[in-house]
Amino acid sequence: MQLARMHDIVGCRVVFESLDELYSFRSEFNKSRFSHKRRMKKVANGADADAYDYVTNPKPSGYRGIHDVFEFRAKQGGKSKAAGGERWNGLNIEIQYRTKVQHAWATAVEICDNYTEHHGKFSNAPEEYLMYFQISSELLSRKFERKKSCLPEWSTADLKAKFESLEDSHRMLSTLAGIQPNDENFPAERNTLLIFNSETGETKVAVFKSFRGAVAEYFRLERDASEQVDVVLVAADDPESVRFGFKNYFSDARDFVNYVQEAMKS
Repeated sequence: MQLARMHDIVGCRVVFESLDELYSFRSEFNKSRFSHKRRMKKVANGADADAYDYVTNPKPSGYRGIHDVFEFRAKQGGKSKAAGGERWNGLNIEIQYRTKVQHAWATAVEICDNYTEHHGKFSNAPEEYLMYFQISSELLSRKFERKKSCLPEWSTADLKAKFESLEDSHRMLSTLAGIQPNDENFPAERNTLLIFNSETGETKVAVFKSFRGAVAEYFRLERDASEQVDVVLVAADDPESVRFGFKNYFSDARDFVNYVQEAMKS
């Protein structure tokens, strides 16, 4: 894939307590005066739409969130000009906005992908697996955000009945509840590599004082590691921010389990 066509060669994930906070922050952020150009998404009639809004239009899988994609543009002239920065002009930067509920759902999908190899987030999993996460997305959206998701025509009673039937058959919520999160401590450094091995289900954490050192190790692993190894480079202020933003790397589905249990009781 060409780097210029990727949405997340560089990315930022921001997680909010509520949709109101998400919309407020995003609105103010997009009023900022920076050089990067926000990409708009073309709809069927050729008009520009609010880019990648999966809250207003959830994905068929049940994924919800908002993604803004910017084309990088180095500042021109003046002291603020970064030497050599122009070489990156045109590369894409993605900012991903989620509520805590949306983040918990997406985390659970990725954890199940790691343990079952169904890859539900790419919609090529068995039908009942996909239905499980579609229903859970709908239940969580209605319960905590008062919005519909990917199954708007279903009644809440039917959603709960089908979810209970799937859980009785496949015990996926019980499985997620039983997975022991990786609570291993690691030092507080600005640059963190998360190295997940899908064959063993284990995540190793490497921290670096130097961004250059982290990048060098990232590319070494991308070059030399097996196909079972997935690596992400995270810049965060503290270990808890890393754990929260990338719960899937630590096999932590506790928020999802708690949200679903609350939605099923209400």
